[in-house]
Amino acid sequence: MNELARNDAKYFAKLRKGIMRHWQLYLIMLLPIIYVIIFRYVPIWGSQIAFKDYKLGLGVQDSPWADPLFKHFAKFFSGNSFRGCFSTHWGYRFTIFWQGSCRRLFWPSG
Repeated sequence: MNELARNDAKYFAKLRKGIMRHWQLYLIMLLPIIYVIIFRYVPIWGSQIAFKDYKLGLGVQDSPWADPLFKHFAKFFSGNSFRGCFSTHWGYRFTIFWQGSCRRLFWPSG
């Protein structure tokens, strides 16, 4: 057994001993890790539909990729719906900004 393998064996034995000693801490850490995986990383897998020619019968995984990869984005940005979505979004953001920040400058409360 060479020196490197011996050091690895010692390291893993020490690691296992530490985990067994503090198993309650690792159990508590497991819940937020599972939460992040389920609610943050799993939805990212479904966002690949934006780059595919989705076929209902095939599903997301088996549908073919869009020929120019950004075909759907180009169609959205060149269409009429983009202007409406863009103006609605920034109009909403400006309203929130106005109500939260600028209003206090011009009409301070008593």
